[in-house]
Amino acid sequence: MKKMYYFINLFFITSMLGYLLEQGIMLLIGKTYNSSLLHGPWTIVYGIASLLILLCGDKISKINIKKYLRIILFLITTFIILSLLEFIAGISIEKLLGIVYWDYTSMPLHLGKYVCVPVSLIWTIYACLLNYLFYPKLKKLAKKIPSIITILVLLLFIIDIAYTIYEYFYYLRQIPIHNK
Repeated sequence: MKKMYYFINLFFITSMLGYLLEQGIMLLIGKTYNSSLLHGPWTIVYGIASLLILLCGDKISKINIKKYLRIILFLITTFIILSLLEFIAGISIEKLLGIVYWDYTSMPLHLGKYVCVPVSLIWTIYACLLNYLFYPKLKKLAKKIPSIITILVLLLFIIDIAYTIYEYFYYLRQIPIHNK
């Protein structure tokens, strides 16, 4: 059970940090942008990406090869995993909700609408910072959070998801459907 709380805590810590990071960047460049499908201060894709990064880093650190090869393997693996995650997230959001949150077709080296090499490289830098610099601190923090706090945040998250789904389908019912 402690392991489950640990991963839930890591998910929320990193999804909230991702949300704050994007909001901070938008504030600095003078734009308003909500990077989350939900109303709360969390961006689901950052939480999922961070868990994948941390699990990937843990697995690769156990491989018996030279350290520089582990780092290269980590870079390649996270580049691929995070590019796939961004693609799956973009397609899923568009197909399920009819919303396009990002479109990289105007950027160089794009692979369709939802993936481009420069952004995937930024994700890879994020992965390196998270895994090699922040993970030891986040790991300690995630272990120190009392289970009652984890449960409360999880309940708020579930309420946020339920409200967002309700709001989305309520809004859709308000749009008149015209047959061709």
